[in-house]
Amino acid sequence: IKSIKLVLAGMILLSLLRALFFIYNFNFFETLTFHEVIYSFFHGLRFDFYCVCLAIIPLILSSQFFYSKHTFCKLSLKYSKTWFLFSISLFTFAIVADIEYFTFTTKHITKNILDIGNDLNDQWFNLLTQYFPVSLLTAFVAFLFYKFFPRYSLDTFKRKELPLRLSVLFFTCLVCFLGIRGGTQSKSLGIGHACTTTNGKVADLTLNSAFTFIRSKRIPRLPSAFLKDPRTSFSKKHELSTHFERPKKKQNIVFIILESFALEYLNLDNNQASHAPYLMEIAEKGAFFKKFFSNGRTSIDLGPSILCGLPNLAGAPLIITPYQSNNLECLPEKLSELNYQTSFFHGTKRNSMYFDSFAFKSGIQQYFGLEDYPTKKDYNGVWGIFDEEYLQYSAKEISKFKSPFFSVVFTLSSHPPYVIPEKHSDKFSDGSLKVHKSIQYADFALKRFFETIKEEDWYKDTLFILTADHAYKSDQIKFQDEVGYFRVPLILFHPSMDLSWVNTNRIGHHVDLKASILDFIGEAPNTVFGESIFKSEDGGSAYNLRGEGIWYLDQEAFLTVRKDGSTSAVYSHKDTWNHKEEDKDSYQGKSDFFIESILKPYFTGLKQNSWYSKNN
Repeated sequence: IKSIKLVLAGMILLSLLRALFFIYNFNFFETLTFHEVIYSFFHGLRFDFYCVCLAIIPLILSSQFFYSKHTFCKLSLKYSKTWFLFSISLFTFAIVADIEYFTFTTKHITKNILDIGNDLNDQWFNLLTQYFPVSLLTAFVAFLFYKFFPRYSLDTFKRKELPLRLSVLFFTCLVCFLGIRGGTQSKSLGIGHACTTTNGKVADLTLNSAFTFIRSKRIPRLPSAFLKDPRTSFSKKHELSTHFERPKKKQNIVFIILESFALEYLNLDNNQASHAPYLMEIAEKGAFFKKFFSNGRTSIDLGPSILCGLPNLAGAPLIITPYQSNNLECLPEKLSELNYQTSFFHGTKRNSMYFDSFAFKSGIQQYFGLEDYPTKKDYNGVWGIFDEEYLQYSAKEISKFKSPFFSVVFTLSSHPPYVIPEKHSDKFSDGSLKVHKSIQYADFALKRFFETIKEEDWYKDTLFILTADHAYKSDQIKFQDEVGYFRVPLILFHPSMDLSWVNTNRIGHHVDLKASILDFIGEAPNTVFGESIFKSEDGGSAYNLRGEGIWYLDQEAFLTVRKDGSTSAVYSHKDTWNHKEEDKDSYQGKSDFFIESILKPYFTGLKQNSWYSKNN
């Protein structure tokens, strides 16, 4: 009972602090509806309970488990009480301090504040005096909890009471465990779980800074060489391409993301059969970009790159870093403003890789995951639904949408351990890599998908964009270099449009897709990175983090820049292949361009939350 009272007191405290945070930052939250505010407060209880459980679990263990008046038991109870009071005081201090901090950064406090640890050590007294109300409120809360802290006794108990006490202890620990974990879902509670709507401000109000500090991942320190750009916003409007005629009717957009479909698996130049023959059929009918690259080596990098035009150059996926709350302008959000219905289909659990959370943040209105699939008989036993069945399900659901719509369909059968249905086990050859058989199966599922949708009315008014989330294992030497690790196909296909005018000689990467789609539908792209692949001239570029360097590729050269701003190597190339090392000094201008136009905007904007205006 005493512990329950402390839990309730802690929950009430954190809710009151959320209210104070809301009132103080009302100008930021004033666009929220009444329903969104109420939802934020109720959903926030989940994150508050996490914090309270962390504070009280030692006290519960010591008070329920130790009943002897032995010195050890007394000390255990004393230190558990101290831990609880210290935790509550620290949580209060962090949240109240964040009330002011948030007005400057529009982000909650995270572990990245430790990057200014030296400044905090030097200025701690000035900060405490300058923000005296923060210190005063923290001290007041600590005093109240100390003053009214319940008295726990260490009286002995009868042997027959032991089963009951052990049952209470087990149940209490189970509740605390679920509270700390956030529930029974596959992923423990994280910052991304607050992103359950398309409005990022709801997540900001839902979270508290005690939780964001504890659960944030401190990414490697951002390179100081690239943190010296004074601009307050890096986004810029691009001019629309004028060399092609756009359809008068708004076109549907369907992204098909093929799990692990490396360009290598298409066997373009080695006189072997493609592992994806149907994908090659589509490529022949559309526009096939062979000098195209992913912006990461894992699926978790996919959302920021294709939906928001953001590369991963910092060393950790944006989704799991504190910077995921930065101001963004993403493709689904923009399309929603243009009356597109937006959706995301992925046949695995909703919170896998936090795809659902980031999808909602980016503007996706409907997310379809494993939990939404109507039957379990098509489950592959590992990740989710087999591609053949899930693509048929996606086709059925998409056909219910009213045009225009934007849908992302993400396959999964070619993900390790490459499970394919038993009924197709003899249909496909093994290949030289274990992944090859599952690639063939996914390609077969893709064929069945197109056979189904080609009879639908919306099919003829749809631009299909097919690419891979990332490359994967390689057994061809030409793909085993810094660039080859990221080579993926990009295929554009439209049933009613001849796309032969598209210049597929351009270099591109996932970051370009946001600008490209907006260009295609006639909306001038507002982006920080990437450019439209529909531009008529040769050109384009790609860049990626690799080890301790960041590489850059354009039509003339391939170079790598270290995090101190120096150039480690420069190579000329022939159509992005056959790299030949060159003198670094002769390409210094290109290195400078990469630093000034990409690296400084990326790292400065990342840290200062200045990629886009805070008024968006």
